[in-house]
Amino acid sequence: MLIQARNKTWHNKLLKCKNEDERNKLMLRSGEESCRQMMNTKTFEEFWVPAIGQFSVRGIKEADEFEYKTMKEASEKGLELRKEVEQA
Repeated sequence: MLIQARNKTWHNKLLKCKNEDERNKLMLRSGEESCRQMMNTKTFEEFWVPAIGQFSVRGIKEADEFEYKTMKEASEKGLELRKEVEQA
């Protein structure tokens, strides 16, 4: 899973994780957010991405690009991804 921390504090905590299990636990205890609004800096268009707490989920693999036009779509995907992480 390709994730992006919301800020430097969470990024530093992520760097300390030694494996995927530690990373998943960190994401799950970082909050309840299921999506986040972002902006394309080239086109200045706003879009939504799924999130698990303080971490935006940009895709499952490199070719993915999770960008949604509505908050509802991104939130649904975020909740789906959270369930997958909880089961892992």
